[in-house]
Amino acid sequence: MLGIHFPKSATMLKYISFIFLVSCFSCSSQFIRNKEAREDAEEFQGALLSQAKINNSVYPYVETTPVDCDSPEDDSADDPAIWYNSESPSLSVIYGSNKIRGIHAYDLQGRERQFIPCGRINNIDVRQDVLFGNETIDILAGSNRDDHSIDLYKILPSGDLDPKLIGKISLGETNPYGFCLGKSYDNLLHLYVNDKKGSVLHFAVNAQGDLGAMDFRRLKLETQPEGMVVDDTLGELYIGEEQKGIWMAEAFNSKSKKLDFISSSGSDNPYIRHDIE
Repeated sequence: MLGIHFPKSATMLKYISFIFLVSCFSCSSQFIRNKEAREDAEEFQGALLSQAKINNSVYPYVETTPVDCDSPEDDSADDPAIWYNSESPSLSVIYGSNKIRGIHAYDLQGRERQFIPCGRINNIDVRQDVLFGNETIDILAGSNRDDHSIDLYKILPSGDLDPKLIGKISLGETNPYGFCLGKSYDNLLHLYVNDKKGSVLHFAVNAQGDLGAMDFRRLKLETQPEGMVVDDTLGELYIGEEQKGIWMAEAFNSKSKKLDFISSSGSDNPYIRHDIE
């Protein structure tokens, strides 16, 4: 989130105020995939006890229409992203991934306005006013686990997605997981995707939108990442290593492999309970 996660029956809007960070991790012989609290009965009970100690509550102003699920246990509504309508802010759009079916679009009252059936889209993100194909457009992109790809869509002036892809980046054997976008100072698009084995891949797109001639780098960490986010202004990529903490890297320098660990983002901070999303 972009990774942001919310329960299938809950609103995307109540998570808008949260910032979610993603991670770069490395694959080694010692690598063990992170087990989430809900996968371990003892850990899950501990999480519930910790949650019960929190007195403050946050409630949504609006709730989106719940996504369709095959069963109540399905965890299918996932990552949201916001397209801002600068001319008419009240007509801004919230997009949300449905991890087993596609992408939903909602108005600010939570009503569904569009659905793109594109399969197992996990995380999505939006960047506006980027150079792509020698024109300036708004783009939504996401990690697709059906065919191990990154899918790119053009956002129309209305806020609707053009259902026809404007690009697809094949990831080969990399099974995508966390994902985010960035926009560099020269208005070029950058894409970041990670997998559960600890790799983070960075693709830098040129103004022509030539996806066959992109600069590329791979970052690696020791354990599983997911959430990532880019600060376009500062040019920083933040990566959440779920069992350790948050790393920072140069967002737009495809030559740099340097990773800096953010102090107090891990076990040294008694107020954080992993996993980091």
